[in-house]
Amino acid sequence: MARNTILISGDAREETRLADLYVMTPGMLAELADAGTVIPHSTDGGQADPIFVREQWENDGAGIDDNVAIDDECTLLFVAQGTLVNAYTSDTILEGERVCSDGAGGVRLADSGDYVMGTAKEDSDLSGTNGRVLIYVWPSGVSA
Repeated sequence: MARNTILISGDAREETRLADLYVMTPGMLAELADAGTVIPHSTDGGQADPIFVREQWENDGAGIDDNVAIDDECTLLFVAQGTLVNAYTSDTILEGERVCSDGAGGVRLADSGDYVMGTAKEDSDLSGTNGRVLIYVWPSGVSA
């Protein structure tokens, strides 16, 4: 089922950062970079803090499929364990499957040895402008 928001339920702290070197899409898994900036999480299958791009900071009518341009501010969600997030993906993921970082800001189906960061609540939806999957975020330190 398509959702028009990134944070579905649970606790999250918000912070704004500049998109550095990359266009950011709401729902992307992010990592903090130098000088108050953010980039897409860049380690395929690697350890990832549960930080997701929410939207362009100004949010002047922008939706979850509207990218945040390079050097624009975006809102980040630092989510707690158990939070339900509408994450960005290009992978076919089925309900109940474990997910990890795809190394380009999205989540993908986790393989053996990957750092698992969550479980899909339902099947991924790849029919829209950007693929999405609802995931429950796991605590840090879990691996497949």
